[in-house]
Amino acid sequence: MKFKVSAEELATVAKVCVKGLNAKDPHSQTLLKLTDEKDKLYIYCTTQKTFFKGYVPVYDVTDDEGQATEWSVDGNQLKTILSIIPSTVSVPVEFNMSTSARNFVIKVSGNTIKLPVFDTISPNNEEKQKKITVISANDFISKLSGISRLVSSDVSDEGQPTSCVHISFTKDKIKLMGTDGYTIGEIQIPYTLESDEQTILVPVDQVSLLSRTFGGGEDISLIFTDTKFGYTDEKGIVSLVSKSSLSPIPYEPVKARVSDDRTITIDSEDLKRSISALGKLAPISDSITMTVDGDEISLVNINEDVMKFDRISGTSPEDEITFSRNRLNTIENLLSPTVRLSWSDETAGRIVQFSNYIEDEDELDPDVFLGVLIND
Repeated sequence: MKFKVSAEELATVAKVCVKGLNAKDPHSQTLLKLTDEKDKLYIYCTTQKTFFKGYVPVYDVTDDEGQATEWSVDGNQLKTILSIIPSTVSVPVEFNMSTSARNFVIKVSGNTIKLPVFDTISPNNEEKQKKITVISANDFISKLSGISRLVSSDVSDEGQPTSCVHISFTKDKIKLMGTDGYTIGEIQIPYTLESDEQTILVPVDQVSLLSRTFGGGEDISLIFTDTKFGYTDEKGIVSLVSKSSLSPIPYEPVKARVSDDRTITIDSEDLKRSISALGKLAPISDSITMTVDGDEISLVNINEDVMKFDRISGTSPEDEITFSRNRLNTIENLLSPTVRLSWSDETAGRIVQFSNYIEDEDELDPDVFLGVLIND
């Protein structure tokens, strides 16, 4: 069996598909499969938790009657080969497989590389996929990745809802929520629902497998199966990761605990610079105390190093609040250039809400909720 593919097309598709592999999973498999028409080469990369699939056109096919058209290959070696062959030019990549050989002989740009082929092929059970909606690729993935930073990565929380991003599909909005029990964030995205309303929980380690950069203006189709969630891109590449069977956290009562009894509006860059500086000066300590005194905001660490900046506006009288620095770090990339902090007059169990402003407008963004529990 001999056929050729474009190096550029192979790299574009296969580099996404191999994200679905896991060397530690004994069920991890990379499958190459020619269609019956021998005009496409499908690449399947699967584990117990993932299903990634894409295809590239093939040409100059030479085959013998009865020769295999499906091969289980060494996925790790394929990753290495993808890092070597040209990825930005459309030079031919020739795959050659004799009946008795246990390797694909790959020839590209005058070089010869061997890709091991295994004797056995595990069953490749592709679940029925259902479409949820079509959405802007970069917008959805960037917001999904941002919310995932708020999810707990603590080993003790594995198997708990706090270790999962919550993705709720309501009639006209997608709600992305992440929390570690101390920090909570929700981002809402307007969209048109094409399936039933549902909430899907995706473990945070699986979310990272869906993250990548797309071309400007590219859309993806969000899809789900009985056990997985993901999307299909405009090149037809399917990226699916494991769903959790855990029940979602009923977090609306937490949102209801916020208050605008006291508010300050600040430049978020002032806040970020101050947090960063205090962390460098006291790296072991996680505690930062914020003091509001008139128009001046002071942030202090355990060493009593002080960073000051002016508030833009606000209604808060003199007050003092202690935060966890790590919790502030998890939300800082989700903040708009100007942000409003608001909290209750009550001193017990207070949550500070960080409200973003709509870009180029003097209005708060109703689609973003960020809350941080105060260290009382």
